[in-house]
Amino acid sequence: MNKIFVSLLLAQSLLTPALTFARLTEAEQAFAQKCHDNVTPEKKLLSAATALECVKRINADNAALLNKLRDEDTETETTDGIPRTVRIVSRNNALVDLKNIVTNDTGKVMADHLMRVLKESNCSLCAMELGPRPENTFEWVGKEAGSSLDTVKKSVRTWEGLGEIRLKSLSSAEYSYNKVQWNAQTIPQRYGSLSSWAEAETDKLAAIYGNRSLWARFLNKKPDPQLLAVLSEDLTANENFSSLTKLHKLEMDIGRMGDEKKTAAPSPYEKKSKELSGAAKTAAGLKTKSEAEQAAYLGETFDQTGLHKEGASINDMGKPKPGEKPDSFVFQRLGPEQIEGLSGRLLTADNKGNLRGPIADEIRDTKAGDEILAFYKNPEYAKAGTNRLNLSFSERPKGEFGGWSPSAKTLNLNSELVNDWMEKNEVTPKQLFEGDPSKNPHLRELSQYLAPTFVHESTHQRQGAKAAASGIDFQGFLGKSKAPYQFEMETEAFSMDSSFIAEKLQKRGPAYTAKLDPFDKENAALFIEKGVEGIRLENHRNYTHLDSFEGSAAKEFDKAASIAKGLKSLETRYKTAPGSLKPEEEALMWKMKTAMNSRFKWYTITYADSNANKEKINGWRDEIKSKLYTSKSIDTAAPPELL
Repeated sequence: MNKIFVSLLLAQSLLTPALTFARLTEAEQAFAQKCHDNVTPEKKLLSAATALECVKRINADNAALLNKLRDEDTETETTDGIPRTVRIVSRNNALVDLKNIVTNDTGKVMADHLMRVLKESNCSLCAMELGPRPENTFEWVGKEAGSSLDTVKKSVRTWEGLGEIRLKSLSSAEYSYNKVQWNAQTIPQRYGSLSSWAEAETDKLAAIYGNRSLWARFLNKKPDPQLLAVLSEDLTANENFSSLTKLHKLEMDIGRMGDEKKTAAPSPYEKKSKELSGAAKTAAGLKTKSEAEQAAYLGETFDQTGLHKEGASINDMGKPKPGEKPDSFVFQRLGPEQIEGLSGRLLTADNKGNLRGPIADEIRDTKAGDEILAFYKNPEYAKAGTNRLNLSFSERPKGEFGGWSPSAKTLNLNSELVNDWMEKNEVTPKQLFEGDPSKNPHLRELSQYLAPTFVHESTHQRQGAKAAASGIDFQGFLGKSKAPYQFEMETEAFSMDSSFIAEKLQKRGPAYTAKLDPFDKENAALFIEKGVEGIRLENHRNYTHLDSFEGSAAKEFDKAASIAKGLKSLETRYKTAPGSLKPEEEALMWKMKTAMNSRFKWYTITYADSNANKEKINGWRDEIKSKLYTSKSIDTAAPPELL
């Protein structure tokens, strides 16, 4: 309840009418000017360190300084009419975000992050002359993160960062690129152009080295391994898998040049297609064979039974050898009715929100799990209808674990996870639906597998409930809209499920992790080694379409700049010449004020909650590690069972 209380205090302070806060002191006024000057392009400052200092200071003490700054916005002149506070928040956050991007990532991941923040619409960096082209950032990166400059150039595929192999080929008459033409492309266009170039170069190499009759002519002229590595990199980055398959096969062929007796292992890309294409011919050929010969071939090819012996019959196929235990398991997928009924066997809630069932038993008595159980029976959330359990299963794409839908108010898990688990553990749908769920060992083990995903997605449900309770959803001219979905929401969810796994490991030992999903184990290992910050950095690489919290703040306040400018003009008249506003102008002013208040509430509350979550969950981590390890010398490494 303490976090809710802090959030409500912030919300109340940001709804208080203007002119109730204390005046800025001389030192505060100087600091505010420093923060504004830092993001004014004409001042030529743009310091990332100053930006971070400003962001931290204006959010300290329940955003006390931020509130005072807002109160004096109408009295502070700016050259463009945009309130000083809006500029301080949007642009300093943008600089913090940019510094994190260029120092934490490389390659396509960095390029994707930069592409997102350098879009021309609502681009705070562009307003500071750091975009929209990535080359606009180079001077700044050299000053603020000098050791990262070469990495940035290579990652965004600027002309001078392409490397000798690419430059020599791309500038040839065949491709006719030059620096100006190349750098005029967007980042995605550059990656696309390199993929097309790599595809063409792969085709040329295949025409030469894929022809065995030409091998003798090229025995001493094998292609440069560095060229092959560059081609592979460019094809992989743009997911050009057809050409990547061709390149892989080519590399194997080149490896056999000069050694005709050498047998290459089949390419993993082509092995399956070869098996399928040969199936029809094989079936036709088997028609002329005896029953025993057919059985021998099929057994050796598909079951490895070694059935080729005198008297063998096709009817013997699949029968156990003497002394062997029969393998009676036949995998069956969940049917539609079973998918629909599974949630009720795993987890239910009574009318007070008390959760019962194998999943509830699995998460109980852990820090993260107990928080989730408490959330579902919180009476304040229950009054608002935001913590109702509505668990379901449905078939989702492979690789998806589940999702929380704010609109449908449904926590949905992927039934394919259950099918995969059943196949791996040789469990049938019938076994999952036998007897009392609380005594069913298969449901208990399935709950162990699904529990981290439930903790993750229920954390997202709790985030929505908190947002509604704190009133941080945006208010606009057309009504409410959801506060932006930004990566800090995933950071909390991944940290919750990873801390849950780590605590279960600490309590149950290595056997607990044996049947977890590899992705869950990797995140838990990362959490133990690097804490919440490690979770944030690593998982954001899989969510490059999502803004960080700082990036989202920069974008949202830049987007609202015109509203803030209009509000400042109307508020100035309202304060200096009472009664001068027409009724429709006064109504517009209050609408604008409500819209801006909702953005500042979202910003300050999310900032405070993010830091509180990080401190809390890292505290759990410290406690878990103190029990996991007895030697201080190994307390930075993940346990072997997680690796």
